[in-house]
Amino acid sequence: MNDLEQTLIKFGLTDKEIILYLATLELGESLVQPLARHANLKRPTVYELLPRLEQLGLITYGSLGKRRSIIAEPPAKLIALQEEQLVELRQVMPQLASRFNVTGAKPKLYSYEGIDGIRQVYEDTLIDALPILSFLQVGDIHSEIRQYLLKSYVPRRVKRRIHVKNIVSGTEAEGESIVPEKGTFRENRYVNQKFFPANIEVLIYSNKVAYLTYKSQSPAMGIIVESGEIAETMRSFHKMAWEYANTVIKPKKSGNET
Repeated sequence: MNDLEQTLIKFGLTDKEIILYLATLELGESLVQPLARHANLKRPTVYELLPRLEQLGLITYGSLGKRRSIIAEPPAKLIALQEEQLVELRQVMPQLASRFNVTGAKPKLYSYEGIDGIRQVYEDTLIDALPILSFLQVGDIHSEIRQYLLKSYVPRRVKRRIHVKNIVSGTEAEGESIVPEKGTFRENRYVNQKFFPANIEVLIYSNKVAYLTYKSQSPAMGIIVESGEIAETMRSFHKMAWEYANTVIKPKKSGNET
């Protein structure tokens, strides 16, 4: 078996499916009989294998005269197939991650100090490329962190297509506008600071919950709690708060909207 065939096996194809798929690529468009002859497979075997290749999106059907023909899809379809599977896996990853620690393992705590520590926490949220839920305040923020978020973190989050839902605490004067911004994979909902006086930021992602404080006149520090049970509980809190928060227009940019 050559390297090409070994690679295709990793994509989930069987030996005979590989033989038939390579034959369709070589012929481009063909009827079943010449395709079976080219692949050195029996016609009944070809008929058995074709539905699977069609399901994977590797072939399609056309017509030659009055007879149905088999047409090979471009090889790039294999990459598209894997990307679709990866998207589907990422969609269920929060549920899988939340079950990771439900066997009784103790939560793991990681603490970080200073501006570099805050950056480390934010960087951790990008590793798995999973959706992020957050509680944050619109107000005082250290200038270095603001610049890091606007110029480094947010562009990379957007590039990785990581969706985030922010529940933003701010005064009514600050909260003049919150709308989902097209192209930023971010949706904000606003709650009045009088009812939700958040002095820290909370990030819920994967099987972790991060707590950050970064006011300009206070020591910057962050804590990550790694626990599927805690993360799932915080997701429930966020979902409840999200349902009751107001969808309004976005506050004036303060630089700390992740």
